[in-house]
Amino acid sequence: HNESLFLDTMALDLEYVPKIVPYRENQQKYIAECIKPLFNNRSGRNLFIFGSSGIGKTVALKHVLNELNQETDDIITLYINCWKKDTEFKVLKDICDQLNYKFIANKSSDELFEDVKKILNRKSVVICFDEIDKIESTEIIYSILEDILRKTVIFISNDRKWLLNLDSRIKSRLSLELLEFKPYNFDETKGIINQRVELAFMPNVFEKDALSI
Repeated sequence: HNESLFLDTMALDLEYVPKIVPYRENQQKYIAECIKPLFNNRSGRNLFIFGSSGIGKTVALKHVLNELNQETDDIITLYINCWKKDTEFKVLKDICDQLNYKFIANKSSDELFEDVKKILNRKSVVICFDEIDKIESTEIIYSILEDILRKTVIFISNDRKWLLNLDSRIKSRLSLELLEFKPYNFDETKGIINQRVELAFMPNVFEKDALSI
């Protein structure tokens, strides 16, 4: 009655980020290389990550950000989900929350950005916009490109066509590099499932044949 089938139920959560992201090592290395110049107080390379949903784009990025946070306190990392934060004000409020900046009452977007700018320009920063195609206005992107000094900006989207409608002023300032995530093949998918089973469940809960097709 006091035994459990589970070792760690978090390993089954959609938001779970494993310590090792299988089959995405090359993509993680590419993301890290884009960020690397920030260690020398220079702006990094801006990146557009694309590919269909559920193939590890966000997980791979978060893994790199976690590693970066463990490596140094001199680079700020910000992750914004534009599906949830789709307006300039919501994005700025989310950034303030991540920076633990509390003085936001009754302030406009312009005023919040001025406050955020002062904080971010004290260090280098990686700013990640996930589901970027859901954002209502790109003015915040333009402001970041113009006024944040040392940064790498990373976008994630399922839709590569989002770039086609991007304002030319922003395109010219971004100089975006592209990184495609291709779908996992059968063996890779099976390997991921086996990894999750080992992390989530006690030994011998599943017979080997139960995970075979």
